[in-house]
Amino acid sequence: MSERWLYLRGGETALLIDLRPSVDAMPRVIHFGADLGDAPDFEAIVSAAPHMLWGARLDVPCPPCVLPGLESGYFGSPAIGNCHWRFEGTVGSILRFKGNGTTLEIEYQMSPHGVLAMRVRAQGVVPTSSFAMPLSGGMYDVLSFGGDWAREFSPQRQMLGSGRLAFESRRGRPGHDRFPGLVVGQADFSDDHGAVFAFSLGWSGSHHVSVERLREGEVVVQAGELDAVGESYESPWTYACFSSRGLNGVMQTHHSFLRAQIIPAGVAAKARPVHLNTWEAIYFDHDEATLRTLADRAACVGVERFVLDDGWFKGRAHDRAGLGDWTVDTKKYPNGLTPLITHVRGLGMEFGLWVEPEMVNPDSDLARAHPDWIRREQASPLLLQRHQAVLDLGNAAVCAHVYEVLHALLAGHDISYLKWDMNRDLIGDGHGAYVRALYALIDRLRVAHPKVEIETCASGGGRCDWEMLRRAERVWVSDSNDALDRFAIQRHASLFLPLEISGAHVGPASCHITGRRLSLDLRANVALFGHMGLELDLRALSESDIERLSAHIEAYKRFRPLLHSGRLWRIALDDDHGALCVSSQDGREALALVVRTGSAALGRAAQLRFPGLHREVLYKLSAVKPISPSVGQSLSPSVMSGAQKMSGQVLTGRGLEVYLPRPESSLLLHLEAC
Repeated sequence: MSERWLYLRGGETALLIDLRPSVDAMPRVIHFGADLGDAPDFEAIVSAAPHMLWGARLDVPCPPCVLPGLESGYFGSPAIGNCHWRFEGTVGSILRFKGNGTTLEIEYQMSPHGVLAMRVRAQGVVPTSSFAMPLSGGMYDVLSFGGDWAREFSPQRQMLGSGRLAFESRRGRPGHDRFPGLVVGQADFSDDHGAVFAFSLGWSGSHHVSVERLREGEVVVQAGELDAVGESYESPWTYACFSSRGLNGVMQTHHSFLRAQIIPAGVAAKARPVHLNTWEAIYFDHDEATLRTLADRAACVGVERFVLDDGWFKGRAHDRAGLGDWTVDTKKYPNGLTPLITHVRGLGMEFGLWVEPEMVNPDSDLARAHPDWIRREQASPLLLQRHQAVLDLGNAAVCAHVYEVLHALLAGHDISYLKWDMNRDLIGDGHGAYVRALYALIDRLRVAHPKVEIETCASGGGRCDWEMLRRAERVWVSDSNDALDRFAIQRHASLFLPLEISGAHVGPASCHITGRRLSLDLRANVALFGHMGLELDLRALSESDIERLSAHIEAYKRFRPLLHSGRLWRIALDDDHGALCVSSQDGREALALVVRTGSAALGRAAQLRFPGLHREVLYKLSAVKPISPSVGQSLSPSVMSGAQKMSGQVLTGRGLEVYLPRPESSLLLHLEAC
């Protein structure tokens, strides 16, 4: 790097910054996008640019600099106030600036996978964004993710006109409706086509992400903590990457990066165990004999981790009391949890426990003893959500108490897993201090109990940003176990979350949220494309269903090395069908899931082209059992038996006709090089 240029590259992505474009001009991004190679001619890139002169503009154009607002003459949304900044130079890939009694650093890191990370540090001023990036012209199509409880990651795609498109969460967490990430690309981008940029803010609190199209033509993306405060400030990291291969390109880049640099190392070191979560089996009706029976049946079908959900602690007969009192309910468990844990461990399963340590019910011993520990706005009535309030983690005494309670729980029991829930939003202000205290609390607990895994849950996917992923081996993506809804939710969540950390459960035949009744095969096949678990009353299943469920769990165990290390592909079929496929990194194996979601074109097949294969290799093609009767009757005998062989050239070019005669049915297809 010369004194003038900062050039970072990795994967498909490159960043070029002109540090001194002219006298007194601020550093500006010349290029962010496709890799430019080992030694591009930076001078030629700049000198070849036209002079964009037009009426009603400054005589000397002022394109966006590295952090809009550092310069004078910028008319878009500023990322920082103007303090007569001057550029001081660089230390590695850190840019330093000084203003009137203020200092600022902008740090860039490029991973080998092609993900650019950026954050700012400041003294005496607080930037509104931790990331600001101008994009090349023509990037006007924006894909963001809204939704609601049980409808997380609902895609919304809109064309960016003149002006600013902003997405903000003020809930003290990202929320079900504001995942802190989006995609910006060419107007015709798709799963496999088009230039696209993906952005993700690593922050578990209130935030903003915006895309602005300036009058002069530039598109600027910004992201950061909302309403940040502090004399000395360090922003969250924001991450960005580019791909010319559409959504599959940025998704695969994300997964490689997350596996290498964000997700705890234990995820890759250990096969993701099949869960049984007790919530939809018993809710608050805890009975040790019942739970032992559930554990027995769970072990018989192949479950590897038994998770005791809400209802195990003092006063917890419903959701209106008990939160905050994390001691075992002796009425339900006269001898404590140890006998149940011993029984579960004796069956060869790990034991996990549900907690919601950030929350408190007003009807609890903790709230009565420490009403001042409850987070609330001054002179305002206490606002509850799910009958609960929030503990003030900004208070050191509160954090110390929560730590000691959880530490004692883990130290006194053979618990290998915590499902860490958060079932309400925050109100008021001071969310940043709360989130930072939460991080410190979890970090301290993980140091004390390094072998305990944590699942991040917030009524489902209300808090699954990348900074929380540093502290969690699993994400509960949604409270909905409806397999059709979950197929869509997981399809879009997987743009930012790899399958191995995305909890997906086989729920009851009749979903407790939607009421829709779906086949066991569909429910199991959808749950297999994630970190598989069960959340149903195994006592209610017939012996034939138990046998069938066991076979599906065996299929998950067989394929999880592939699913949790391979390349995931979104496959566009038609309005009636959806598909996902995972191919191994060497392209010699693949597993595809096809789901028939609708009935608009009954009697017609879908054409499934398999991605990620070698054209010159011959593959053995087989349907994965168990197979729904209606689907099995429609398969060719060779595919059904596993005797079918086809070349990669045919499978990627022409593909395979797949016929699922009924809606709400599914099929797993396995390919393996001969």
